[in-house]
Amino acid sequence: MYEEKKGLWGMTPEKRASVHRRENKVKAGKAAKKRFSLSDAERKEVSARANAARVDSWENKIVDGVSEGDFARRLIGLPEYRIAVAGPHKGQPDYRRIAGAVNEKYGKNRTKESAQAFF
Repeated sequence: MYEEKKGLWGMTPEKRASVHRRENKVKAGKAAKKRFSLSDAERKEVSARANAARVDSWENKIVDGVSEGDFARRLIGLPEYRIAVAGPHKGQPDYRRIAGAVNEKYGKNRTKESAQAFF
């Protein structure tokens, strides 16, 4: 009698309904994720706004009469804070090294990207 209830794919109607519900749950989850996630353009805009907020705060903290922004501007003019390796980026500012020097003096957690956005 059990064999008679099996359908075309060898599943009972209850099993087929269960599989169908499970597949729809997975599809619904993926659709919701796609619907509520940010697109690449929106993600870049949010990142740019966050960096802009960080740039504004470069002038707020003053140590030894010099703000973070002024200190970073001084460093960018020094040859040891420029990329010395031969290649397409030779002579350009080394933002990682500048961010490290600013973090050391001002006790902040500046990233290479925030230093680059500042300039």
